[in-house]
Amino acid sequence: MSISEFNRAAGVFQKRTRIAILGPSAIAFAFFIAYDQFQERLESFLSTRFDSFTVDILTKLPIALVQIAAVVCIFWMYGRVKRQSGVRCPHCAKGLANRKKIVIASGNCPFCGKKVIEDES
Repeated sequence: MSISEFNRAAGVFQKRTRIAILGPSAIAFAFFIAYDQFQERLESFLSTRFDSFTVDILTKLPIALVQIAAVVCIFWMYGRVKRQSGVRCPHCAKGLANRKKIVIASGNCPFCGKKVIEDES
């Protein structure tokens, strides 16, 4: 693999990683903003039917569920990006994209020390 090929593959991995983290986070944030508009109305509706402790739980539950779903989605998407786009050492199979500067500077895997970048001469 040449430096330019490695650089491109590592850049794709880093871009997809950012999307995997920021996508679910942005969706969860948009939900929190939208839910904030309706939380008081939901609380007043539930207060006529349940005691105050139950109302507190039921009004906070959607926020907790969305947070949990966002974290699970982030881990799932990141794992998928690592499996599909990760640049791996051909010798030890460890991920190299997060060690881009070291690999480009030395041409070697930072884990096993073997050559992963071919010289462009």
